[in-house]
Amino acid sequence: MAANGVHQLPAWLQAWVDGMRTCKMVIKSPQALLAKMARVKARQDLHIVADFDMTITKFHVDGDRGKSSHRLVEDSNMMKPEYREKSKALFNHYYPIEISDAPMETKVASMVEWWTKAHELMKDEGFTCHHLQDVVRSPGIALRDGAPDLMRLAHDRGVPFHIFSAGLYDVIHAYINYLGLSDLDVHVVSNMMVFDETTGALVGFKGSLIHTFNKNGTALHGSPGWSTIKNRKSVLLLGDSLSDVNMSAGLENDTVITIGFLNDRIEERKPAFADTFDVVLLDDAPMDFVLELMTHLL
Repeated sequence: MAANGVHQLPAWLQAWVDGMRTCKMVIKSPQALLAKMARVKARQDLHIVADFDMTITKFHVDGDRGKSSHRLVEDSNMMKPEYREKSKALFNHYYPIEISDAPMETKVASMVEWWTKAHELMKDEGFTCHHLQDVVRSPGIALRDGAPDLMRLAHDRGVPFHIFSAGLYDVIHAYINYLGLSDLDVHVVSNMMVFDETTGALVGFKGSLIHTFNKNGTALHGSPGWSTIKNRKSVLLLGDSLSDVNMSAGLENDTVITIGFLNDRIEERKPAFADTFDVVLLDDAPMDFVLELMTHLL
């Protein structure tokens, strides 16, 4: 402990703090982060909750904006040009509202409208389960550097890894399988498609609509993954939206360590992210810090 009564940071964390200006990150209170880490009793007490689009995946791919699971469908050659035009029009209208400073009530209503219209459009344009393999082979999506290593580290050390996504469950699962990562037992909570058993055509979605502002742990209650985490009281939470800090709601947590990925309008939004997350990683930063943090939590 230093003379002023503040605990000295361990060398590994001090190195990250000293390099914050050059390594695309912000830690507003290293001492608060350290205190949270100290409350994680053991790896048997820990689990991971992560957003998928632009958190587990990259925001920039080959110089362009990375594709979300919805946009993989939108840009698929399996879909008609008219579908892509309509889907992009929805994005151009609703995405600015999603990242705006509008009242949350307005933003939630807009997200429900967006997701509902996008899903109906997908159904009306004839998406089928047979399209999934072609969709996930499309260019424009890539896992964030270090994300597969984080999944494997969690798997090897017995730490449950849950993806909470407002995207498309079937696309996310197909993509994870396509990358050869299905053995890592990553559990996905997302919008699940329902296909006609005979034709394979999309006929609807199962369960409640999951959008940017309502994805949280209540969806896990009673699910196959619930038994793996119900007695774990510490969460490592990863997200790219301010609302993602709410993903742990509905879980019985004593400690939540939050990592925010700020990819867009960085300087404008940095103060709010720094006030919300324990650590903020900027501009498509890799998972290096998260991996090192995990090694010290385990």
